[in-house]
Amino acid sequence: MRICLSPSFLADLDDMTDQAARHRPADASVALDHLRAVCREALALHPTLGRRRPELGRRRRSLPVGDRTLLYSHDPDAEELRLDRLLGHEETALR
Repeated sequence: MRICLSPSFLADLDDMTDQAARHRPADASVALDHLRAVCREALALHPTLGRRRPELGRRRRSLPVGDRTLLYSHDPDAEELRLDRLLGHEETALR
């Protein structure tokens, strides 16, 4: 399965790593490693693992990852997993 990263996801990832480096430097690489493991090992094998979020888009799903919520889309026909956003709890409450 191909994993695609949206520009918004990449910006969210930069924000997450910057925040972690400022507030919890020792945890920054652990959080990134955990996110990679979830995407490569869990979602790539079980793309329907997250909760359906039809109010956010046809194939949109959400999955808590640490203190963030991953919004992603799965297209089984294209065998593609698209990582759309990586939101903090305050941002998730607004959606």
